[in-house]
Amino acid sequence: MFNYAAQRRRPVHGRPCHTRPTSGPSAQRAKPPHCRHTAARNCARLQPILGALLLQLGCWLMDSAPGSIDTRNILSVCTSDGIVDRALLREMLDYFIDENERRIVALQESVVGGNREALRHLAHAVRGSAAMLGAGHLHDVAWSVEMDADRTALPLLAREINKLRIELDAVVKAIRRAHPEAWSA
Repeated sequence: MFNYAAQRRRPVHGRPCHTRPTSGPSAQRAKPPHCRHTAARNCARLQPILGALLLQLGCWLMDSAPGSIDTRNILSVCTSDGIVDRALLREMLDYFIDENERRIVALQESVVGGNREALRHLAHAVRGSAAMLGAGHLHDVAWSVEMDADRTALPLLAREINKLRIELDAVVKAIRRAHPEAWSA
């Protein structure tokens, strides 16, 4: 079992990992008292442990087949009195497709530019929109890119982003097959 109390006392980067600075400009910023990092995922010692724990619990992975979708959430938003608003459905699905295609292009540019922060943020956005649409495999690939953005070699991340592109194409095909009424006049 992992000992969180021992982790708090262990120094990281020359300072205790989970203490609040008592003086200087960083002491005046509003940061949580439990950690001086911007988020727990940025803590090099905690990230692998948290990821492994969440994988074991199955909390972050949606575990579905490639190219599969579950649009029940979006349909519930677009349905009123048992009638689907096709214009709203089309608008939401078009937005999902357009935004994620833009994000994939930006991810590819971030790899070329070596911008790991942008990689993490863009992959997080893809992951969230995939979860809302019920595209589990797209969600899982985006989660992998997000978690690996800080520690994986850029050529390997480029391959993962290519997988993300392929999965988004499969999801778009599944959307068009599942909801042809959204594209009919």
